[in-house]
Amino acid sequence: MERKRFSSLTVIAEVYPEPEYNDINTSEDIRSISARLAEQERRTKLLFPSNLSLTNSIGTPKLEKKRSVENFFPKWRPSNILRRQISQSHNVLNISYQKQDKRSLLDTIPTLEKEIKPNETIKKQINGYSFKIPDPKKSSNKASLSWEESTILTRDNLLNLLTRQINPEVVEKIRSSGGDINPLKRGAHFWKVKGPSKFYRRKFWLDANQPLLRYEPSRKNPCTGIDPSIDVTTILEVLCGWKTDMFNEIISSGKNDTGIAENLCFSIVYGESGYDVETLDLIGEDVETVQQWVKGLQSLVVISKSIQQETEYEEWLLAQYRKADKDNSNSLDFQECLKLLKLLNIKLEEDYAKKLFDQANTNKKTSIEAKVLDAQEFVTFYKLLLRRPEIEALFSKYAKTSLCTLTAGELCSFLQKEQKMQNCSIEHAFKYIDMYETTSAKLQERMTISGFTNLMTAEDFDILNTRENEVWMDMTQPLTHYYIHSSHNTYLLGNQLTGESSIQAYIVALINGCRCVELDVWDGDNDDPIVTHGNTMTSKIFVRDVLQDAILPYAFQSSPYPVILSIENHLSLKQQDVFATMLKEILGDLLYDTPIDTDMTKLPSPEELKHKIIIKAKKTDTVIRTSTVVVQQSEDSDSESEGELIGTLNGAVVKEKKKKEKVKVSAKLSSLVNLCQAVHFKGIDEILSTGKSYHMSSLSERKAEVLIDSNPFKFPKYTQKQLVRIYPHGTRVRSTNFNPVKFWNSGCQIVALNLQTPDEPTSINTAMFRLNGRSGYMLKPDYLLSKNVEPSEKRLFVKIISGQSLPFVSGEKNDIVDPYVSIEVHGHPEDEGKKKTRYVSNNGFNPSWNEDFTFHLKRSELDVIAFEVKDHDKRGFNDLIGAYYIWATAVSPGYRHIPLFDKSGREILAASIFVHIKFD
Repeated sequence: MERKRFSSLTVIAEVYPEPEYNDINTSEDIRSISARLAEQERRTKLLFPSNLSLTNSIGTPKLEKKRSVENFFPKWRPSNILRRQISQSHNVLNISYQKQDKRSLLDTIPTLEKEIKPNETIKKQINGYSFKIPDPKKSSNKASLSWEESTILTRDNLLNLLTRQINPEVVEKIRSSGGDINPLKRGAHFWKVKGPSKFYRRKFWLDANQPLLRYEPSRKNPCTGIDPSIDVTTILEVLCGWKTDMFNEIISSGKNDTGIAENLCFSIVYGESGYDVETLDLIGEDVETVQQWVKGLQSLVVISKSIQQETEYEEWLLAQYRKADKDNSNSLDFQECLKLLKLLNIKLEEDYAKKLFDQANTNKKTSIEAKVLDAQEFVTFYKLLLRRPEIEALFSKYAKTSLCTLTAGELCSFLQKEQKMQNCSIEHAFKYIDMYETTSAKLQERMTISGFTNLMTAEDFDILNTRENEVWMDMTQPLTHYYIHSSHNTYLLGNQLTGESSIQAYIVALINGCRCVELDVWDGDNDDPIVTHGNTMTSKIFVRDVLQDAILPYAFQSSPYPVILSIENHLSLKQQDVFATMLKEILGDLLYDTPIDTDMTKLPSPEELKHKIIIKAKKTDTVIRTSTVVVQQSEDSDSESEGELIGTLNGAVVKEKKKKEKVKVSAKLSSLVNLCQAVHFKGIDEILSTGKSYHMSSLSERKAEVLIDSNPFKFPKYTQKQLVRIYPHGTRVRSTNFNPVKFWNSGCQIVALNLQTPDEPTSINTAMFRLNGRSGYMLKPDYLLSKNVEPSEKRLFVKIISGQSLPFVSGEKNDIVDPYVSIEVHGHPEDEGKKKTRYVSNNGFNPSWNEDFTFHLKRSELDVIAFEVKDHDKRGFNDLIGAYYIWATAVSPGYRHIPLFDKSGREILAASIFVHIKFD
């Protein structure tokens, strides 16, 4: 049993309101319930220390019934259960404590900030709970905590209540919201779905004061149960109908014998964004209630996320403060502040830190021994540390009219000269002052250093060119002229041998802008095709669910441009027909099923194919099964090996084994294949002379690499005529990836990666398809489109100035980082190179480098620039702190901040590096 200690006072409590028993029909039910209650009572005796007694008050204050700790849980008799006790209007937990613990009890309540005056009883409302604390100078040793009837108070959420800080803006917005939110506050009963035969009726309601979505716990021993609630701020989306793996499992298993209607089902998706999510699957009792709740929950998500974005940085800082406040006194002395700063990777000269500490201590609050800062004062202290000398120097350079402010004209001059915003006008400067200035200087149309810092750290002034936030490229050229955001084995959450298959993997890929996803389709039971990685231990999902719950609702959520379904067909003829019917019935008008003109010389454009889904699959009866093998022998060896020689790789001979076998393709499925007809690769020369524009081949990374090296001039011409798909070699059993840059540089359009694997290739892929409005389509460079253009040779000057709020790295080290920055160019072979700064000792908060580097880029349109911040280690184990990859053509000149992402691709809150960029 977990115990939470506040000074000398230990508080452990499990309090539940009167449970409702709706289905008690037999004496066996009654005996079972009585036994559980008796076990609760027995275990309760073990929970509490000898110096603390708890009493439970049930009913109105006038009808107060008190029980000692030994009888804390009422001894309900079966007759009492059946007739139900009187409805409770109050639930009160009375805490009795010894006199020496009185001050400790007050210290456990961090939100009681006002001083207790003599002869005064404080009644403090805290998020729907009321604390009544007597004057500590009086002899009373009683305190009470009361809560609303709808609230279930467990040990976990009592302790959570005493320590958890809640965003008041979120609470206030939700509490003041009516309309859609009201049904959630009132509550309703739903069936919670845990499996094909596991349905539990629970009451759900919104605790607007926390804010939490709560539900009645199970009737299990409460000492071992978990807190039955979901933090509203973690809810990602609300899905109507059978849209999750749980519902799909129930429906496909044939265990929906209760005839559950889909319009009574909905699911709450919550947790971390991306692949780390959970679902709460619910079934309602009537359509109206379900609709009200879905609408209310969706409104709740909008409210929560909008406020969360505005306050998440301060919330993060306050969370660090609460962790450091070990005794829950809502105060930190100077030494505690220094320890917290060290945890935040900040190491300061003590005299300088003390000066800022005294400056922030506006309330002059003290503990017994020393001056202390409360939470808000610590935020002020931290903000004083955030002063940016390098930004202040820029400000002073242009603030000539007044040393304290910039005029609109001076701001405009800075933006034109330093940021190379040549089209910036005085009107733009006024707009920026209005957006970023927060003081009264705005009224005089001037900008202070605070507003200037806000402007310089705003997302619009990051290193990524703001034009990339919109679709700006020409989208009217043939499909073959574009790089297409593509995924390999899209259905997998993990590796290709034992990984889990999930609809969520398709949803994440499509939301992130992927335009080509893969379906490996195999025969399923009862003529219901499945998606899986055949002949492995990966799990299976149904094709129907993939189409209905992922492709249909999410295909065009992030981009309107066409989606390609790359089909690896292992189906029997019968199930091919079933699959074709599914495609037509589920995708409907979205499916591009127009027959092609066999004489067509080029494919339609992304603009022409907006909101269309294209099927890539085989049409012919004869399929040549191939596999690529590496033979460890020289090319001039006398020994012969079966297979066709296709080239060499690192001194080894690469051959392709071929095996012909008849694979029938059903007429129904074949009729849906048009613009992307998968064919066997017949050689570059034959394709250039007789190949059709609507044919395409898939090549393994090894075979493609050999072909590119052997045909450096012909291969780009081949990709001007046909689409080509490159996929990871089968030996990558851990679903690792290859570097896509070489294949893009040769014109390959569909370079399919294991997007579920966070590694450097996926970071490069993200850098590519972050551009052009995240549309999933990138127009290839002119020289790859048969246009006579000169190489875009440039010199890139990079000044690494400083870093901000760099986090600790995982591992055994528990010391402040020694950061350095490396810059690496991936792309054209002559452009590739790597340079790095010196490391700065013991400073992850605001390290300063001020080092200059120059790169000569002969083909900048082919280059990706990787900025990596690492922790220097004398042993050579330089751990990655954060990284950012960006296409060279998308870099904005001037003074820019570069956001940092961790190994998993998640942005690191508040962490960045400050640079100056110049092209010549």
